[in-house]
Amino acid sequence: MKMDLVFNGYTMVLFLVNIAFVTLVERKILGCAQLRKGPNKVSLGGVLQPVADAVKLFFKESVVPSKSNLSLFVGAPGVGLGVFLLCTSSLHGLSDSGFLEYLMVYVLCILSVGVYPLYIAGWASNNKYAIIGSLRGIAQSISYEISLSLIVLSLMLLVQSFSLEAWSLYLPSSGLSVFLIPLLILWLVSCLAETNRTPFDFAEGESELVSGVNVEFGSVFFVLMFMSEYGMILFFSVLTSGLFFTGVTLSVGSFFWSLVVVFFWMWVRSTLPRFRYDKLMTLAWTSILPLSLGFTCFTGILSSLM
Repeated sequence: MKMDLVFNGYTMVLFLVNIAFVTLVERKILGCAQLRKGPNKVSLGGVLQPVADAVKLFFKESVVPSKSNLSLFVGAPGVGLGVFLLCTSSLHGLSDSGFLEYLMVYVLCILSVGVYPLYIAGWASNNKYAIIGSLRGIAQSISYEISLSLIVLSLMLLVQSFSLEAWSLYLPSSGLSVFLIPLLILWLVSCLAETNRTPFDFAEGESELVSGVNVEFGSVFFVLMFMSEYGMILFFSVLTSGLFFTGVTLSVGSFFWSLVVVFFWMWVRSTLPRFRYDKLMTLAWTSILPLSLGFTCFTGILSSLM
Protein backbone atom coordinates (compact mmCIF):
# COMPACT_ATOMS: atom_id res chain seq x y z
CA MET A 1 0.00 0.00 0.00
CA LYS A 2 2.78 2.41 0.94
CA MET A 3 4.67 1.53 -2.23
CA ASP A 4 1.53 2.24 -4.27
CA LEU A 5 1.26 5.70 -2.72
CA VAL A 6 4.96 6.37 -3.29
CA PHE A 7 4.74 5.32 -6.93
CA ASN A 8 1.56 7.35 -7.46
CA GLY A 9 3.27 10.44 -6.07
CA TYR A 10 6.37 9.79 -8.16
CA THR A 11 4.27 9.36 -11.32
CA MET A 12 2.37 12.60 -10.71
CA VAL A 13 5.55 14.61 -10.09
CA LEU A 14 7.17 13.09 -13.18
CA PHE A 15 4.21 14.07 -15.36
CA LEU A 16 4.07 17.61 -13.92
CA VAL A 17 7.79 18.17 -14.55
CA ASN A 18 7.57 16.79 -18.08
CA ILE A 19 4.74 19.18 -18.96
CA ALA A 20 7.23 22.06 -19.00
CA PHE A 21 9.54 20.35 -21.44
CA VAL A 22 6.68 19.16 -23.66
CA THR A 23 5.78 22.82 -24.18
CA LEU A 24 9.40 23.53 -25.10
CA VAL A 25 9.44 20.64 -27.59
CA GLU A 26 6.19 21.89 -29.10
CA ARG A 27 7.55 25.40 -29.58
CA LYS A 28 10.71 24.01 -31.16
CA ILE A 29 8.69 21.82 -33.55
CA LEU A 30 6.41 24.72 -34.47
CA GLY A 31 9.51 26.84 -35.05
CA CYS A 32 10.99 24.25 -37.41
CA ALA A 33 7.67 23.92 -39.26
CA GLN A 34 7.57 27.70 -39.77
CA LEU A 35 11.28 27.99 -40.66
CA ARG A 36 12.31 29.84 -37.51
CA LYS A 37 14.39 28.98 -34.45
CA GLY A 38 11.83 28.97 -31.68
CA PRO A 39 12.88 29.77 -28.08
CA ASN A 40 16.70 29.82 -27.94
CA LYS A 41 17.76 32.69 -25.65
CA VAL A 42 17.18 31.42 -22.10
CA SER A 43 20.05 29.16 -20.99
CA LEU A 44 21.61 26.70 -23.43
CA GLY A 45 19.40 26.45 -26.52
CA GLY A 46 16.37 27.76 -24.63
CA VAL A 47 16.18 24.73 -22.30
CA LEU A 48 15.06 26.83 -19.33
CA GLN A 49 12.47 28.83 -21.29
CA PRO A 50 9.52 26.95 -19.68
CA VAL A 51 10.91 27.74 -16.22
CA ALA A 52 11.18 31.44 -17.09
CA ASP A 53 7.62 31.45 -18.45
CA ALA A 54 6.30 29.69 -15.34
CA VAL A 55 8.00 32.16 -12.98
CA LYS A 56 6.62 35.10 -14.97
CA LEU A 57 3.07 33.72 -14.92
CA PHE A 58 3.10 32.82 -11.23
CA PHE A 59 4.16 36.33 -10.25
CA LYS A 60 1.56 38.06 -12.40
CA GLU A 61 -1.46 39.59 -10.72
CA SER A 62 -4.50 37.32 -10.53
CA VAL A 63 -7.50 39.27 -11.82
CA VAL A 64 -10.97 37.90 -11.05
CA PRO A 65 -13.85 39.40 -13.11
CA SER A 66 -16.23 41.39 -10.92
CA LYS A 67 -19.33 39.56 -12.22
CA SER A 68 -17.87 36.06 -12.04
CA ASN A 69 -18.82 33.37 -9.54
CA LEU A 70 -15.74 33.67 -7.32
CA SER A 71 -15.60 30.21 -5.74
CA LEU A 72 -16.27 28.34 -9.00
CA PHE A 73 -13.96 30.62 -10.99
CA VAL A 74 -11.08 30.00 -8.60
CA GLY A 75 -11.82 26.29 -8.22
CA ALA A 76 -12.33 25.28 -11.88
CA PRO A 77 -8.62 25.22 -12.88
CA GLY A 78 -7.78 23.16 -9.80
CA VAL A 79 -10.54 20.67 -10.59
CA GLY A 80 -9.18 20.30 -14.13
CA LEU A 81 -5.69 19.61 -12.80
CA GLY A 82 -7.18 17.15 -10.31
CA VAL A 83 -8.81 15.17 -13.13
CA PHE A 84 -5.44 14.92 -14.86
CA LEU A 85 -3.72 13.77 -11.66
CA LEU A 86 -6.40 11.11 -11.13
CA CYS A 87 -5.69 9.86 -14.65
CA THR A 88 -1.96 9.61 -13.92
CA SER A 89 -2.72 7.69 -10.73
CA SER A 90 -4.15 4.92 -12.93
CA LEU A 91 -0.63 4.31 -14.22
CA HIS A 92 0.43 2.95 -10.83
CA GLY A 93 0.08 -0.36 -12.65
CA LEU A 94 3.55 0.32 -14.04
CA SER A 95 4.98 -0.52 -10.62
CA ASP A 96 5.64 -4.01 -9.27
CA SER A 97 2.81 -3.70 -6.77
CA GLY A 98 0.17 -4.92 -9.22
CA PHE A 99 -2.57 -3.75 -11.56
CA LEU A 100 -6.14 -2.73 -10.94
CA GLU A 101 -8.46 -5.43 -12.24
CA TYR A 102 -10.79 -2.88 -13.83
CA LEU A 103 -8.19 -0.24 -14.62
CA MET A 104 -9.59 0.79 -18.00
CA VAL A 105 -13.08 1.22 -16.55
CA TYR A 106 -11.53 3.54 -13.96
CA VAL A 107 -9.74 5.53 -16.69
CA LEU A 108 -12.91 5.94 -18.76
CA CYS A 109 -14.86 7.07 -15.70
CA ILE A 110 -12.25 9.71 -14.88
CA LEU A 111 -12.20 10.92 -18.50
CA SER A 112 -15.97 11.34 -18.43
CA VAL A 113 -15.59 13.72 -15.48
CA GLY A 114 -13.22 15.88 -17.54
CA VAL A 115 -16.06 17.91 -19.07
CA TYR A 116 -17.08 19.37 -15.71
CA PRO A 117 -14.03 21.66 -15.22
CA LEU A 118 -14.58 22.94 -18.75
CA TYR A 119 -18.22 23.76 -18.07
CA ILE A 120 -17.54 25.25 -14.63
CA ALA A 121 -14.78 27.47 -16.03
CA GLY A 122 -17.00 28.79 -18.84
CA TRP A 123 -20.08 29.35 -16.68
CA ALA A 124 -18.23 30.87 -13.71
CA SER A 125 -16.47 33.41 -15.95
CA ASN A 126 -19.83 35.01 -16.82
CA ASN A 127 -18.47 35.73 -20.29
CA LYS A 128 -20.36 34.84 -23.46
CA TYR A 129 -17.21 33.78 -25.32
CA ALA A 130 -16.16 31.53 -22.44
CA ILE A 131 -19.61 29.94 -22.22
CA ILE A 132 -19.78 29.25 -25.97
CA GLY A 133 -16.26 27.79 -25.89
CA SER A 134 -17.07 25.53 -22.94
CA LEU A 135 -20.29 24.27 -24.56
CA ARG A 136 -18.41 23.50 -27.76
CA GLY A 137 -15.74 21.62 -25.83
CA ILE A 138 -18.31 19.66 -23.82
CA ALA A 139 -20.26 18.61 -26.92
CA GLN A 140 -17.20 17.32 -28.75
CA SER A 141 -15.75 15.61 -25.66
CA ILE A 142 -18.98 13.72 -24.99
CA SER A 143 -19.28 12.77 -28.67
CA TYR A 144 -15.77 11.33 -28.91
CA GLU A 145 -15.74 9.72 -25.44
CA ILE A 146 -18.23 7.18 -26.78
CA SER A 147 -15.79 6.22 -29.54
CA LEU A 148 -12.89 6.03 -27.08
CA SER A 149 -14.92 3.73 -24.84
CA LEU A 150 -15.86 1.45 -27.76
CA ILE A 151 -12.24 1.23 -28.92
CA VAL A 152 -11.07 0.30 -25.42
CA LEU A 153 -13.89 -2.25 -25.21
CA SER A 154 -12.78 -3.73 -28.55
CA LEU A 155 -9.28 -4.30 -27.19
CA MET A 156 -10.38 -5.58 -23.80
CA LEU A 157 -12.81 -8.08 -25.34
CA LEU A 158 -9.86 -9.88 -26.89
CA VAL A 159 -8.46 -10.70 -23.44
CA GLN A 160 -11.88 -10.69 -21.73
CA SER A 161 -10.55 -8.44 -19.00
CA PHE A 162 -10.31 -4.72 -18.24
CA SER A 163 -6.87 -5.13 -16.70
CA LEU A 164 -3.92 -3.60 -18.54
CA GLU A 165 -1.77 -6.38 -17.08
CA ALA A 166 -3.71 -8.97 -19.08
CA TRP A 167 -3.51 -6.82 -22.21
CA SER A 168 0.24 -6.22 -21.75
CA LEU A 169 0.83 -9.97 -21.56
CA TYR A 170 -1.41 -10.66 -24.56
CA LEU A 171 -0.24 -7.92 -26.95
CA PRO A 172 3.35 -9.07 -27.80
CA SER A 173 2.24 -12.58 -28.79
CA SER A 174 -1.12 -11.72 -30.34
CA GLY A 175 0.01 -11.01 -33.91
CA LEU A 176 -2.71 -8.37 -34.26
CA SER A 177 -0.53 -5.60 -35.70
CA VAL A 178 -2.55 -5.22 -38.91
CA PHE A 179 -5.86 -5.36 -37.03
CA LEU A 180 -4.74 -2.64 -34.61
CA ILE A 181 -3.78 -0.10 -37.30
CA PRO A 182 -7.35 1.08 -38.15
CA LEU A 183 -8.22 1.08 -34.44
CA LEU A 184 -5.12 3.18 -33.77
CA ILE A 185 -6.21 5.76 -36.37
CA LEU A 186 -9.69 5.99 -34.84
CA TRP A 187 -8.14 6.23 -31.37
CA LEU A 188 -5.76 9.07 -32.30
CA VAL A 189 -8.51 11.12 -33.96
CA SER A 190 -10.75 10.62 -30.92
CA CYS A 191 -7.91 11.58 -28.56
CA LEU A 192 -7.29 14.81 -30.48
CA ALA A 193 -10.95 15.72 -30.11
CA GLU A 194 -11.07 14.63 -26.45
CA THR A 195 -8.12 16.88 -25.55
CA ASN A 196 -9.47 19.84 -27.60
CA ARG A 197 -6.30 20.01 -29.66
CA THR A 198 -5.74 21.20 -33.23
CA PRO A 199 -7.53 20.67 -35.59
CA PHE A 200 -10.38 20.26 -33.09
CA ASP A 201 -9.56 23.15 -30.72
CA PHE A 202 -13.06 24.66 -30.79
CA ALA A 203 -13.12 25.36 -27.06
CA GLU A 204 -10.53 28.08 -27.73
CA GLY A 205 -10.96 29.15 -31.35
CA GLU A 206 -8.87 32.34 -31.05
CA SER A 207 -10.19 33.93 -34.22
CA GLU A 208 -13.82 33.33 -33.21
CA LEU A 209 -14.01 33.19 -29.41
CA VAL A 210 -11.09 35.35 -28.17
CA SER A 211 -9.40 32.28 -26.60
CA GLY A 212 -12.77 30.83 -25.58
CA VAL A 213 -13.02 29.23 -22.16
CA ASN A 214 -9.60 30.62 -21.14
CA VAL A 215 -10.43 34.23 -21.92
CA GLU A 216 -10.83 35.43 -18.30
CA PHE A 217 -8.08 33.30 -16.77
CA GLY A 218 -4.60 34.64 -16.12
CA SER A 219 -1.63 34.14 -13.83
CA VAL A 220 -1.87 31.01 -11.64
CA PHE A 221 -5.36 30.12 -12.92
CA PHE A 222 -4.15 30.00 -16.52
CA VAL A 223 -1.10 27.95 -15.50
CA LEU A 224 -3.32 25.30 -13.88
CA MET A 225 -5.57 25.05 -16.95
CA PHE A 226 -2.52 24.94 -19.21
CA MET A 227 -0.96 22.16 -17.13
CA SER A 228 -4.13 20.07 -17.21
CA GLU A 229 -4.34 20.36 -21.02
CA TYR A 230 -0.75 19.37 -21.70
CA GLY A 231 -0.83 16.80 -18.92
CA MET A 232 -3.67 15.00 -20.68
CA ILE A 233 -1.58 14.96 -23.86
CA LEU A 234 1.18 13.18 -21.96
CA PHE A 235 -1.28 10.78 -20.36
CA PHE A 236 -2.90 9.84 -23.68
CA SER A 237 0.56 9.38 -25.22
CA VAL A 238 1.56 6.87 -22.52
CA LEU A 239 -1.83 5.14 -22.74
CA THR A 240 -1.60 4.91 -26.54
CA SER A 241 1.85 3.35 -26.28
CA GLY A 242 0.50 0.84 -23.76
CA LEU A 243 -2.60 -0.12 -25.74
CA PHE A 244 -1.19 -0.33 -29.26
CA PHE A 245 2.59 -0.78 -29.20
CA THR A 246 4.38 -2.23 -26.19
CA GLY A 247 1.86 -2.88 -23.46
CA VAL A 248 2.09 -0.96 -20.21
CA THR A 249 5.69 -1.60 -19.19
CA LEU A 250 8.62 0.40 -17.91
CA SER A 251 10.80 -0.10 -20.97
CA VAL A 252 12.75 1.82 -23.57
CA GLY A 253 10.21 0.81 -26.19
CA SER A 254 7.31 2.22 -24.18
CA PHE A 255 9.20 5.48 -23.64
CA PHE A 256 10.07 5.71 -27.35
CA TRP A 257 6.50 5.17 -28.57
CA SER A 258 5.17 7.65 -26.03
CA LEU A 259 7.54 10.26 -27.47
CA VAL A 260 6.40 9.38 -30.99
CA VAL A 261 2.76 9.99 -30.04
CA VAL A 262 3.69 13.30 -28.37
CA PHE A 263 5.48 14.29 -31.59
CA PHE A 264 2.33 13.33 -33.53
CA TRP A 265 0.29 15.79 -31.42
CA MET A 266 2.78 18.58 -32.18
CA TRP A 267 3.05 17.70 -35.87
CA VAL A 268 -0.74 17.84 -36.27
CA ARG A 269 -0.82 21.30 -34.71
CA SER A 270 1.91 22.57 -37.04
CA THR A 271 0.36 21.23 -40.26
CA LEU A 272 -3.45 21.02 -40.11
CA PRO A 273 -5.91 23.94 -40.13
CA ARG A 274 -8.88 24.05 -37.78
CA PHE A 275 -11.84 21.89 -38.78
CA ARG A 276 -15.33 23.28 -39.19
CA TYR A 277 -17.45 22.52 -36.14
CA ASP A 278 -20.31 20.93 -38.07
CA LYS A 279 -17.82 18.67 -39.88
CA LEU A 280 -16.30 17.68 -36.54
CA MET A 281 -19.65 16.51 -35.18
CA THR A 282 -20.56 14.84 -38.48
CA LEU A 283 -17.23 12.98 -38.40
CA ALA A 284 -17.97 11.76 -34.86
CA TRP A 285 -21.49 10.48 -35.40
CA THR A 286 -21.38 9.26 -39.01
CA SER A 287 -17.83 7.90 -39.33
CA ILE A 288 -15.86 7.40 -36.11
CA LEU A 289 -18.74 6.02 -34.01
CA PRO A 290 -20.08 3.47 -36.58
CA LEU A 291 -16.56 2.22 -37.31
CA SER A 292 -15.76 1.90 -33.59
CA LEU A 293 -19.03 0.05 -33.02
CA GLY A 294 -18.28 -2.25 -35.95
CA PHE A 295 -14.86 -3.14 -34.54
CA THR A 296 -16.43 -3.77 -31.12
CA CYS A 297 -18.93 -6.22 -32.63
CA PHE A 298 -16.16 -7.90 -34.63
CA THR A 299 -13.87 -8.37 -31.63
CA GLY A 300 -16.82 -9.60 -29.57
CA ILE A 301 -17.52 -12.33 -32.14
CA LEU A 302 -13.79 -13.09 -32.44
CA SER A 303 -13.32 -13.44 -28.68
CA SER A 304 -16.31 -15.80 -28.43
CA LEU A 305 -14.74 -18.07 -31.05
CA MET A 306 -11.30 -18.11 -29.44
